[in-house]
Amino acid sequence: YEWSTMDASRSIELMENARHVGILLPDDPDADALASAEAFGRVLQLQGKHAGLLRPIPADSLPHRAFSFLASSPQLLREFIVSVATAPNPVSELRYEKLDDRIEIILSPQSGAIGQDAISFRTGTTQCDLVIALGISDIESLPEPSGIAPDFFTKTPILNLDAAEKNTRYGEANLIGSDTTPLSHIMFELISRWRRDAIDRDVATLL
Repeated sequence: YEWSTMDASRSIELMENARHVGILLPDDPDADALASAEAFGRVLQLQGKHAGLLRPIPADSLPHRAFSFLASSPQLLREFIVSVATAPNPVSELRYEKLDDRIEIILSPQSGAIGQDAISFRTGTTQCDLVIALGISDIESLPEPSGIAPDFFTKTPILNLDAAEKNTRYGEANLIGSDTTPLSHIMFELISRWRRDAIDRDVATLL
């Protein structure tokens, strides 16, 4: 198989620029897909990236204890939202101060005191700059991951790695092999071009 120069260069550019990377696996990933995800998760963490699974994997589906990254079911970070009800007591000014060990949000009431019952907390959107799809021929055939907005895959760049020639090439960059090419071989080529020194003994063994 051969990748286009544009796809190879774009893949590296996407990985360099991303801080939060979501790994997407098929419904029933085989050992080849699991090993590729495990290896890539370790490499991403080594490069200081926040890597997480868009869909968790049941621990009993992992064939070997060497899959420590996947077994921990790392999740992507989500926004944390502090909500203040302002209808009863409007706020005239909002500011914040960064201290050594915390951030203080300061609200100045306009006419009445703001009580604790006016404040609530919730999680926001998932932080993800890049999706790595492994062994998925057509992303539209997958159910939407829980907690992910419906337009997530249209707004987030996708790096598509697959060994199936029937792949619909839905990614912003597509690294596609032949039906006889292991996905782990494609992953090895990608990591080698991006961060060859990140392939230590454990990653090499996985792949």
